[in-house]
Amino acid sequence: MSYKCMVIMTLAFTVNTAKAEPNDTDYEVVCPAAKEYITTVNFLREREKLGFTEKEIREAAFEVSKGCLGAAERFILTFETMMKTQAAARGSLQVAIELSKKSDNYTDAFLEIFKKSYLAEHLDLDYKTALDMAKSLSLEYSGNPEIAQSDFLKLVKFCTSDKWLGMSKPRCGIIAGRVVKKAEHFKTSVAPLFEKLFAFIISEKGPTPNLVKALDITEEIVALGPEAPDNFIMAYRYGLNEEGLKLTALGALNFAKKMGEHAQLQTPEPGRLPAAQNE
Repeated sequence: MSYKCMVIMTLAFTVNTAKAEPNDTDYEVVCPAAKEYITTVNFLREREKLGFTEKEIREAAFEVSKGCLGAAERFILTFETMMKTQAAARGSLQVAIELSKKSDNYTDAFLEIFKKSYLAEHLDLDYKTALDMAKSLSLEYSGNPEIAQSDFLKLVKFCTSDKWLGMSKPRCGIIAGRVVKKAEHFKTSVAPLFEKLFAFIISEKGPTPNLVKALDITEEIVALGPEAPDNFIMAYRYGLNEEGLKLTALGALNFAKKMGEHAQLQTPEPGRLPAAQNE
């Protein structure tokens, strides 16, 4: 190889591997903490009537700044929404600070569930119940808050529908929140599973037409895991079948519950496969 070729190759390598100096045009700010802090301070200072001291304002802004990009926006959106209800300023401040440190998904879920739970035209729950519900399915939810929000709204629509349960809105909201909370580890939507199982249970070939009993059974089985409903349905049918177990309706129901329990979602220990894969 000639000297000239070696020089050209060396220059080409140097150009391709050289690191450009950071500048204002190619540097992306991932955590504009100072900006979030200043925005929060200005927002709270403008609301003198709320009675926050300068110390409280600065402490709140400091906590919000830990949420990095978009934290102030999440804080302001949550705070203003809650202040439109009977929420106390300091209570709203604390919830808004907590959500500012989470991703937008948590804020969206909290606000949507809170509004749907509290407003009279929706579920019309009292303030504390609505707040606890929204926190349970967002801030205190270990699963995907987007799934929680979607499932909650679907289940509320399902159980308030005259076609199915026609329950009062407040009662429906409590049940929906409870079902979604129990499914927080599933990583999949639970509303379709709930609707499918409930429809089977009250059907002509199902265990009972009694809506209250059907609701209790459905909630019990769905809480076992995403595979439990299908296992329950198959087991119940087999339990009654003449070519199956030839059980009574009660016997088939108990058998189906046991099969549902066997399908219960389990999280294996670190480094250990589920039982069936360890054999």
